[in-house]
Formats: sequence, C-alpha cells, structure tokens
Amino acid sequence: MNRQQSTTQADDNLQEGLKGQLLNTPEMDLEDADLIAIANGYIDDAKPLFTKMKKRMDKHESYYLGHQLNSKRLKQYEARIVLNKLFQSLETVLPRATSNLPAPQVSLPPNDDSSSEIDNRVYSDNLEEIMLAIADENKIAQLLKDFLRFQELYFIGVLKFGYDEETKEIWVENVRPQRILLPPNQSGEYVIEYHVDSLGFLLNKFPDKEKEIKEAIAEMKGGEGNGKGSQVGYYEITTPQMKFWKIADVVLEKIENPHWNKKGRNFWTTAQTDYIFSDLWTLGLNQYAQTTLVEQIMTIQDAINKRKRQISDTSDKANGVLVAYGGLGITKEEAAVIEDKRKEPNGVAWLENGNPGSVQEFGGKQLQPFVFNDMLQSIAEIDNIFGTHSTTRGEKTPGEETFGGRRLLKESDQERIGELVQMLERVMEDLYKAFAQLIIVHFKKAHFVPFIGKDGTSKQLKIDKNVIEEGANIKVRQGSTLIKDKVAEAAEAIQLWQMKAIDIISLHERLGDPHPFKTAERTMMMQLAPEQVFARVKSEYDAATKGDKEEKVMISILRAGAENKALAKGQPVPPFEGATPQHLALHQQLVMDMKEAGALTPEIAKVIKEHMLAEVATVKAQAGTAREEIAAQEFTGGTFDSAA
Repeated sequence: MNRQQSTTQADDNLQEGLKGQLLNTPEMDLEDADLIAIANGYIDDAKPLFTKMKKRMDKHESYYLGHQLNSKRLKQYEARIVLNKLFQSLETVLPRATSNLPAPQVSLPPNDDSSSEIDNRVYSDNLEEIMLAIADENKIAQLLKDFLRFQELYFIGVLKFGYDEETKEIWVENVRPQRILLPPNQSGEYVIEYHVDSLGFLLNKFPDKEKEIKEAIAEMKGGEGNGKGSQVGYYEITTPQMKFWKIADVVLEKIENPHWNKKGRNFWTTAQTDYIFSDLWTLGLNQYAQTTLVEQIMTIQDAINKRKRQISDTSDKANGVLVAYGGLGITKEEAAVIEDKRKEPNGVAWLENGNPGSVQEFGGKQLQPFVFNDMLQSIAEIDNIFGTHSTTRGEKTPGEETFGGRRLLKESDQERIGELVQMLERVMEDLYKAFAQLIIVHFKKAHFVPFIGKDGTSKQLKIDKNVIEEGANIKVRQGSTLIKDKVAEAAEAIQLWQMKAIDIISLHERLGDPHPFKTAERTMMMQLAPEQVFARVKSEYDAATKGDKEEKVMISILRAGAENKALAKGQPVPPFEGATPQHLALHQQLVMDMKEAGALTPEIAKVIKEHMLAEVATVKAQAGTAREEIAAQEFTGGTFDSAA
C-alpha cells in the first residue's frame, strides 16, 4: 500500500465527509464555460484564507516601513519617535542568510565500469557549473534576498520560473504574495496569480480575444470607451497539468503545462507548476507560515517605541514649568515672554508691572532608570529572537567583550539563521531541478552561457538537452550557504599553534590553505635549507604542468571510448570540448575497424563524420602548438573521408 501524504487543513472535529465545496480539475478538452466555473470555484475556495492573511501582510509591511504609531492616540505635544528595530534586525539577517549561493551537487547512478569515474566527475563538474551560470544570469542571490524578505513580511515567498522563447533563456522572478491565491491546505492543487496590465498589453498578448476582452470590460465597467492605457485585472490559473488565463467569463488562452513532456523525457518524476514556495513554520496547515520572526517581535517593537517616546517626552519636560499669577500683576502675554526668554541663552525679560513672587518655576522630575533599562531589555530580546547581537552587526563595546565571548555570540546568531538558510537550500534544490527540466524540454538547440570560475577565469558553457543525462540527480550541498567566520577560525588556529597545541600542517588546514602539506614542508625547508626551496618549487611546477596535460589526454581518451559505443550504433553524440588528437585517433580507428568488419553503413559513417568534424574544429581552436594543429587537420582526409 502506498504511503498517503496528508494535504488537508487541520480539523479539530475529525468529522468525515465533504469539507467545503466540491472542486473539479481543469482539463484541456473542457469547454470554456466549464473552465470558468472551475476557476471561480478555485477563487472562492482561496479567498477566505487570502483575506485573512492579507490583513496580517499589510500590518507587517507598515511596521517594516516604520509606520508603527497611531497618531490619533497621541497628543500634539507628545513625541512621534520610532526606533525601528524590526527593520534593522531583518535587514541584518537577510545579507547573512543569502551571502553564499547554495551550491548544486550533481551525481550519476553507480557504474561497474571503473574507467567511467573520471568521465562522471567531469560531467558532474560541468553540469554544476551550468546550474551556477543560469543562477548567476538571473541574479539569484538578490532574488533570494527578496524571497526571504517576502517570507518574513508576508508569510510566504514565491518564485516563478519559465523559458523565454524569444531570448532562448531561462528566467526567474519573485512574485508578491499579495498577487497569489492558494488552496486552504497544503495540496498545491492550483496556483492563481492576479495580474494588472494595460488594455493595450492584454490585447497584444491575446489578439484572438480582442472582441471578447472589450465586451467583458465594457460590461464590467457599465459602458464602453476604455482606452488602451486603462489598467485591467485578470487571473492566471495554473495546475500541474495545464495553465489558462481568464477575465470575467472569458477564457483568454489555455495551454498544456509548457514545461512538461507528455510523451518525451523529463527530469521531474511528475508534472509540476512553475512556482516554488517557502515552507517554513507552516505547521502542516497550509502553504503560509503560521508566524514569522517579524510577527514575533512586533509587540516588543511597540514596547520599544513606547519607552523611547517616554524618554523623549520626559527630556522635553526637564526644564520644568513656569506658573504665573495673574492676581500679582502678570498678564498672559507677559508670561509667554518670560517662557520664551527662559529658553534663550542669557535671556532677560522686562516687565513693566508685576510683583516679586508673581512667577514660580517648578522643575521637571528625573526619569527613573528602570524605564531606560526596560527599553534596552526589549532591544536585547529582539536581538535574541533574530540572532542579531552587536557582534553580528559588526559593533563592539570596548572593555566589555572578550574574543571568546564575541565568538560564542556569533555562533549562537549563526544557529538562529540556520533554519532560514536550510529553507533557502530546499528552495534552491527545487530550482536547480527546475533548471534541468527546462533544459530538457526547451533547449533543442545549443545555447551558450558565460561562467566565471572560482579562480576568476571566464568561459562559455554549452547547454542543450543532452547535458542532462538519464539518471542524473541534483541536490544542494548541505551547509554550503552558511557563513564561516574565517577570521575567528584563523585567530583560533594561530593561538593553538603558538601554544603548541596543533602541528604546522593542521595550522595551514585551519587557515584554509588548499595545499597544507606543501606549505608546511616549504616552511620547514626555509628554516633548514632555504637555498633548496626555489629550485624545488620550480621542479614541482614543471611536473604539475606536465601532469595536467597528461590528465587532459587521459580524460579525452576515456571519453572517446564512451562516444564510440554510441557512434557505432549511429546515435548522434555532442562533440567533446576537451577533444585531443588522441581522442580523434580513437574515432578514426573505429571507422577503420567498422570498414574491415563491413559494419560501416552510409548512415553511421555520416553520423561519425559530423561528430569528428565538430571535434576537429575544437582541437584546432585549442591547439597549443603548430604540431597539434597539423595533427588535427590530418583527420579531415584519408581514411576518414573515404569511409564517409
């Protein structure tokens, strides 16, 4: 029996039977009227939850922007100060949680052929670079920051992805949750996105429905005369099987899932929508978070503002008040002059009338210390909830913090954002898998994307549907997003080394040296025999250069063997960008062997020739010497041409 995943909303009554209205599933062969009925049913199903969440979203947004006071409840002379700790804390967490892009990790199914291990490693590295290149083109790092900000302010983050037929590129965007309607459970049965565009845009997007659109708008507005600049609202309804757009009772367009091959190969195991959602603190009720860090601190933010206003108002009253006695000859106008002069340096007020003692000054009371301490305690509590203590913000209190204490605070804050980071890693894993699905479905022809490696070198990566091999799996390296305090780790390593608690190799390992053994060895040699260091380094460099070239040749030879298996069957194979003359020699040997065996048909010969010509061009372009270029040219004639 298959495991059944619960997708229903919590029901304390545990009562059997239909919950809410009965909803049908849209299908391509349904009439427009039926689709409209289904869409309206979805909207009615989602609206109550959306309305409830929208009120909370609006309140969060107001607090984030600093609109936290009810001016109607404040008297004219009371301070209107807002110490927006909510904004500060959230904007401190966001760059920390998104500073490192979650790294993809590609794996292939196990293979008994040990010679394919190097080839698999090359393939995995290439596909990981392709994933990162697509992410970089879409500025995913910034999108994730907005995505997490939306999740905290609006209880859910929404990413939408797709393929642009004109530019031939994958795109990703954030969608404001205020435009999204979702089921009141976790089923993910549908996603409804509300759009507002100009009438002219709508008519260009759906030209076949121009008449119906104008009639629908005229009926909704109660008259005609809408210009093309008029703003029009309409819905986009998406399910895993299909997508359609509607306005009023008009279906603007309906299409099958554009990112799913019904009869071809897919990376996804089942059809999915083109949306990815955050999944934090949902409590299994629906797709919205039932609370956020922002919501947890809002009442504390109110307390901070209250104490801050109290401190400000009390400070304004520090000069006390004047009491003027009219019965002793002081008029209201003269009392006002005295008050103004009191605020001026060396102010002198002259009164024509009045008696001594006709004006008395009453000093203001000093604010009790517990008021200020209460505000500081509230600020500290927000830091505890968000994990944004002074050390995380880059602040330091001289004489009050030790190195060890600062490190403990940083580690504690890191653990606090760990849950946010893990959620982003799950989102990016889904997005990387979506990239793979889009490549299979849409990249029929080769496309190139720029990529800058860790060493700063740039190159163009080729993308087509063949880069996603059968059985390939894409994950996110767990913890690859977390920030490592390299300064603290380095300082600790140096302290331990000075205390002789670790050896020199461990020291360089903790300092992040990619070659700790070599560095440690050279350090010792500099102390014992410095004259030998430079000669040895040069020798190692020459050997490494030769080794890199030999490894490249070995990889190309192994790749040629794998390609020959497919070419011998007449199956087209993409050219190998790392091809070498030795690689081409194996292809030529295949041609000769098949000719002798009488197995080289014209069709197979054509496939092999096209493949080799493409690789010959690659070898020529990458030739490091004239000799290599001549070797590449030799494969364009002779036995090869006669075979084809």
